[in-house]
Amino acid sequence: PSYSQTIPHGGVIVLYTEKDTQSKKTKGPDFTGLTVSQVNALAGEHNLNVTFSGPTKEAGVKAYAQSIAKGVKVDIGSNITVSFKSENIIID
Repeated sequence: PSYSQTIPHGGVIVLYTEKDTQSKKTKGPDFTGLTVSQVNALAGEHNLNVTFSGPTKEAGVKAYAQSIAKGVKVDIGSNITVSFKSENIIID
């Protein structure tokens, strides 16, 4: 990470020790419609860090937006912000 970049608690930092310092890349997955735990697992599979935005502790929340579009190549260890909203609708 760059000097001023923040990494979430428990996040992944990739340190390259070889002479070839070219970063390794991964494609940003599509988090749309996933739960918090599913987003966390998928981000881990792609070696990405995630920052959660919106309600994440309620039942019935799903991801609806992300800071890096699906399919875009990013450095391994990059941070993606995933936004959540509740799918529970209360009718009075």
